[in-house]
Amino acid sequence: MNTFYKTLKATFLVALFTTVFVACDKDEKEIIPEPKIEEIEIGEGNVKEITVGKDLHIEAKVTAVATIKEAKVTIKAEEGTSDFEVNQVYDKLVGKTSGEIHSHFDVPLTAKVGKYAVSIVVTDNLNRTKTYQQVITVKAKEETPMVVKWHKMEISFIEGHSHGVTATKGYFHGNPEIPEVKYLKPVQKIVFENKEGKIVASENNKPLRWQARVEETKGLSLYGIKIVYFDAEGNRINEQFATDRHQHFFLAQDITKNVNAPADKVLPQPSQVLSFIYRDTQPESEDFNKNSPNLRNVKDPVGLKGIFEPDVPHVNFNLRIVLAHFTGENSKLINGEVRAFNQLPVSIEKETDVLVPVHVYTQRASKKYLEEAAKEFGVTKADIDADENIILEVDPHGEGASPVYM
Repeated sequence: MNTFYKTLKATFLVALFTTVFVACDKDEKEIIPEPKIEEIEIGEGNVKEITVGKDLHIEAKVTAVATIKEAKVTIKAEEGTSDFEVNQVYDKLVGKTSGEIHSHFDVPLTAKVGKYAVSIVVTDNLNRTKTYQQVITVKAKEETPMVVKWHKMEISFIEGHSHGVTATKGYFHGNPEIPEVKYLKPVQKIVFENKEGKIVASENNKPLRWQARVEETKGLSLYGIKIVYFDAEGNRINEQFATDRHQHFFLAQDITKNVNAPADKVLPQPSQVLSFIYRDTQPESEDFNKNSPNLRNVKDPVGLKGIFEPDVPHVNFNLRIVLAHFTGENSKLINGEVRAFNQLPVSIEKETDVLVPVHVYTQRASKKYLEEAAKEFGVTKADIDADENIILEVDPHGEGASPVYM
């Protein structure tokens, strides 16, 4: 009998201690607070908006009694892509029970204007996560009004090839115009007119049709540009813009999928869409002379001539062309260096500001070229093949070809 009671007593004690231990363990887990995010400020004065060209201030206090496993801030455009995107991890807070997030994120001038989702996330070592989410607004900076000093602007985009061309050496050989070609025109022209201060695009303007470069290569899908300005009497007036106070800038914006884009196509950032080199000549009225090089000083780009190369296939975008006029304290150079072709100053007088639609409908040498060209132009593959045959009959180096050199 004593043995029975001893066994019963032992069983009771084990059950009691197990219950107490489990209860204590449960209580201990329950009393460990979850991570917290407090004292949040987004934008100076917590205004939750920022202007392009400035920096966005973000501050918050994060707490995790179970210690911090990860703390991060992410910022992403709610629609489409943008040059402004943040994924900042704060390694210095790992292992601590509390700390501060305090950052200033530069919002580039090329950032997309609109709504952005901001997330502040902290995860503790029990894998519990606290997230704070807020929508902010990125605003455009007020720009200096445009002062138009020309009556007509003609832009020629010329398909061609490289002879070792760079910003300082070699040259670009542009293909001649071929009137018989219906779709794959080697020379595509765009015209704008100044009508009482309002710039109007010609009804004959069509989207530029370009082919992107081959992956992992450069210099195999080139398009030259020549800009010519005229006054009301039809006189060529480029010389008044070929100065150390003028520079054309070229920006890709409003990026969308081309008709040939696959369903899972990821749109690129504006800065990834195309490359460009300035190839201005001195005097500006002459083409590049390969026998007697006459390139303008590379420290003084103007952009009346230059060479594009599309870097990404299957995208449509607007090519924004801006002629900036540097006056007063504004300098054409930044710390003695040339501004990039897409580095447009915000507070600058503009004498040209136009949009040219561009369709990069295929990748050069693609096996799907005929199919994609036909789909882009809304014609048959036989129509595209006919154009190709006409082009192949013309020797761009032959007599009477009238090529363009840059």
